[in-house]
Amino acid sequence: MFPRVQSVTDELLEEIDRNMFHNPQGFRVDELIERYSVKVITQATLGYHSNAFSDKDDVTLRYMHAAHESASAENFATGLARLFPLLTSVLKPLDRKHKLWAGSLSRSAQCFVNLVKRDPQAACPVMRSLVAHSEITPEVSVSTSHTDSTSLPDKQSSHPPNPALIYTDQEKTEGVRLSEQDIVDQVMGLLNAGLGPLAVAMTFVLYCLATERQEQERVVEEIETITTSEDCVTLDELKRMKVLERFIMESMRMFPVAPGVSRECVKDCVLSGRTFTKGMVIRVMSGVMYKQEENFAQSRQFNPDRFPSSWLYGRSWYHEMACTSSLCRERHLQTGSEKR
Repeated sequence: MFPRVQSVTDELLEEIDRNMFHNPQGFRVDELIERYSVKVITQATLGYHSNAFSDKDDVTLRYMHAAHESASAENFATGLARLFPLLTSVLKPLDRKHKLWAGSLSRSAQCFVNLVKRDPQAACPVMRSLVAHSEITPEVSVSTSHTDSTSLPDKQSSHPPNPALIYTDQEKTEGVRLSEQDIVDQVMGLLNAGLGPLAVAMTFVLYCLATERQEQERVVEEIETITTSEDCVTLDELKRMKVLERFIMESMRMFPVAPGVSRECVKDCVLSGRTFTKGMVIRVMSGVMYKQEENFAQSRQFNPDRFPSSWLYGRSWYHEMACTSSLCRERHLQTGSEKR
């Protein structure tokens, strides 16, 4: 995955150079970051080619814009739904643009999945794994009333079962597998979880680099000290960049991508002397928590050194992205892309 991230990052730098040459008075960096996030998620994660840098009508890019517009507080339909939740079902038909591009992206994902299934060995690891788990091993007995493409292969089949499959005993007994629609849903889930948050996070990191000049100099000094090549950064070198990682974490603390998370209480319980009843919705507003002095001393001050080295890897003591748990799978990709 990392070489593909490097390749897309090189394209971003070329686009920045081109825009600087043709627009010396300035240009919208955030638009380039949006296009970059589309290519990173589609090409680096899924192996799905995107023309986001050159094609403003790229389906994934248009879907991301429509999703942002749909979720925006400036969207009158969304605003009314937030004020009056009972009107949500009535207001949904007004969200035509989002529905249009979601359908287009879903059809593109369907075609992409079909192509991957034809030649899974040429696919990226994520898609190869998904496709592998859509097949059934010979050990699984499935009762079928007719013969079709989903039936078990016989001994003379020219397409032997994929050796990469790993099933639990329960899966082997019940014949559990991913359907083609399940795979499409997984692809859509990865896109939904990664596109917007990655673009917004990188925009905030760039903003902090531009405004915190002293910290910017520290980051540049570390990069120049660790890297051995001006044209290429290795994954091992990125892992050693602790100053840069602290900078990214502090940027996410100052400017969380989303205000918080909400969870429904599944049973009555008491935590820290407070009673929570089943069905109660608990909202953890990380955007507020990150600014509270009891959690972060001098919380209004940008200070990457507040994060000790022992906290940088393998510790999720606060929710960096401030979004739902579905974004956990994007965390390492996000940090690697921001560093790169």
